[in-house]
Formats: sequence, structure tokens, C-alpha cells
Amino acid sequence: MSSTSKSSSVKNHWKSFVTSLLTPSILFRNMSAAAVLAVLNVATAVSIGTLIFSGPLKSFVSLGIGLFLIATAVAGLIIPATSGYKGLIAAPRSGQAPVFAVMAATIALSMQGQPNETIAVTVIAAILVTTLIVGIFMFTIGLAKMGTLVRYIPYPVVAGFFAGLGYLLTKGGITVAAGPLADITSLTSFLTAEVTIHLLPAVLFGVVLLLMEQRFSHWLLFPTILAAGIGLFYFILFATGTSIETATQNGWVSAFDRSTASFFPVFSLGQVPAVDWSVVAQQFSTVIVLCILSVIMLLLDISGVEIAINRDLDPNRELRTAGLSNIIGAFVVSPLSFGVAADTAVAHKLGGDRFIMIVIYTALILTVIAVGPAPISLIPSAIVGGFLIYIGLNFLIEWIWKKRSKLPFTDLLYTSYCKTRTL
Repeated sequence: MSSTSKSSSVKNHWKSFVTSLLTPSILFRNMSAAAVLAVLNVATAVSIGTLIFSGPLKSFVSLGIGLFLIATAVAGLIIPATSGYKGLIAAPRSGQAPVFAVMAATIALSMQGQPNETIAVTVIAAILVTTLIVGIFMFTIGLAKMGTLVRYIPYPVVAGFFAGLGYLLTKGGITVAAGPLADITSLTSFLTAEVTIHLLPAVLFGVVLLLMEQRFSHWLLFPTILAAGIGLFYFILFATGTSIETATQNGWVSAFDRSTASFFPVFSLGQVPAVDWSVVAQQFSTVIVLCILSVIMLLLDISGVEIAINRDLDPNRELRTAGLSNIIGAFVVSPLSFGVAADTAVAHKLGGDRFIMIVIYTALILTVIAVGPAPISLIPSAIVGGFLIYIGLNFLIEWIWKKRSKLPFTDLLYTSYCKTRTL
């Protein structure tokens, strides 16, 4: 692109931004879209942070949530600013959460006996190093104009991999809902009344959200069900005379101290010496998986965005854009993130297609970060777990059930085999 065309493009974007501010109808549509997507992606960040920072890392869950909220804000601004579509919604991806969760669990297992703070710092360092490497990989693939290579990956492999992620997300949702009451490796630990009482609301929330989404496509669906679920939970607490402290002790809400918990500092230079870099280096195979997975997910989502906005985008430019954002993100404590087709489609349906929406969206996420974790800590574990179950079931239905008619029986068997190999 010549300097003249670049200058013209910048002027056009600036003119569009000013027009959006001065035109009430455009501004209102984009504000509404920004608010809905902010609620959705705050919930996603809470779910991802809670899933990864579980077990021995549970006391650091507020920092885990903060980590992914920062990514939601940083990538949410940088990626659309440099993308070919200025209304692109970018955020951490739920599909990557199980891989990061496995990484965190592996690190915790290999560092048994060491202080939990050292384990948490090492996990955060591993996530950020992974983000940097994936960012460099994405940027290089885009720079070499190799974005179309994903089309040569066998479809059963792709379907099996995403189905495996769906399984891990569903399992993660069950783990979050059950909390310390059950051990996911021991099925007998789930055969108690107390665990069943914790799991049923989460499963019910996830299934209801999934069924309602398939029946209705209104943009208010998710916020309404989320608000109704949280409202019903606190109505039951009030009706039964149960205090929040008691609910916390019984595992119904997050157990971190609301008076002292903070999203900051997630990671500081002073904590670098505490990182066990040898353990971080041992995660190399997981990093390779995330490099390939992220490129596949990004290119699939870009195709989805093109359908939603009825416009062609340059996949290689979008790879470079996401790569650059994640390279920057690794140095500002912002984990792996890139464009989300489903979110962008929702925003587009609401009339959110201008960069002013992105600015408002980022401001709302930054406001949540500034307020701190106290309000977020009141979200019931059943809602967080149910949200993960809903996403997991979505993956399984999309990549196994809906694709069954498009795959020969032998390919379907191979897909199932690939799914088991991702676990």
C-alpha cells in the first residue's frame, strides 16, 4: 500500500469515528453492542481464569481472572485498530482454555512441594511465554502469506481436535462447579448428595443456555439468562436465610478474600527470579499445539466474520495483526487472544460495526478491572461452571453431531480417535 493510500485510509477511519460520535443513532447502536459484548467477554474471562487457576492455584483465581480481563482490553483494542475490519471483536478464546488448564496442572504437578505463589508465578510466566511464541508464529505465517495452508489439514483431524476441546471444556465446567468436593479423576467422588447438589444447577444452566440459543437468536438472550441465573441464586440464598459467607464456605461462590483480593499486580519484574524457567521450558510441546490450534481457530473465525459482515478480509493481514497484538500482549501481561467470529456477528447484528464500539467496549472492560474483583467474586460457581459446560457442549455438537452427515463413517471413527488423542 502506498503512503498516499495509507494516508487516505487513516483520514477515512478518522472521519468515520467522528461521524459515529456525532450521529446519535449510530452512537446508540454501537454503545448497545459494546455493552452486550462486554458482559459476554467478562463472563468468558471469569470462566477461563477460574478454570486455569483451580486446585492448588485457587487462592490466586482473582489474578487469573485479572490476567484474562487485561487480555480482553488489550487485544480488544489493538486487533480491530490494525485489522481490515474495525468492528472486529477480539478476546481470549474459550477453546484455548483447556490447553492452558492442562499446562497449569502439569506445572503444579511437577512443582509439588514448592510454595503456591512460586507455582502461580511460573504458570503466569508460561502463559505469557506461550503468548509471545504463538504471536511470533502467527506474524511469521502471515508475513510469508501462508494463511491458506490450513485448508490442507485433514478435516477429521480438525473436527477431532475441536471435539476434544469441547470435552475438556465440559469437564472443566464440572470441575469448577464441584470445586474441592470432588476429584475429576475419581468418578466415585461424584456419587455424593453434596456434589450432586452443586453440579445440577451448573448442568441445568449450561443446557438451558444451549437449548435457548438454538431456539432463539436474540442478542439479549445471553445477558437475560445470565442475569436470571444470578438473580435466582441470590433469591434462593435470601429465601433460605443463607449468608454470603456461608455460601462461600460451602463452595457456592468464589472463596478468595473480597476485602484484599486484587487484579493487580498480575506479574511484576520482581517476581521473575521466582519463576522456574526449566519447568516453563518443559511446556514446549503444548506451545506447539497452541501455535497450530491458534492459527486454525483464527482462520476459521476470519471466514466466519467474512460471512457475518458480507465482506472479504485478507487472512494474512489478520494473522499479522493478531501476531503483533500477542507479541505486544506478552510484555504487558495480556495472554493469547484474537478475533472472535461469533462475538463479531452478534455485534454486527446489533449495528455495532464502527471503531467507536471498540473504544466503548474497551472502556467498559477497563472499568471492570479498575473496580476490582469484589463484584465478580459474587458470581456463583454454578454459573461459571455452567457457562463452561455450555461452551463445551457447543463444541461437541458442532464438531461431532452436526458434522456426522458430512463425514463418511470411517472419517467419523477417525474423528473420534483424534478426539481421544487430544485429551
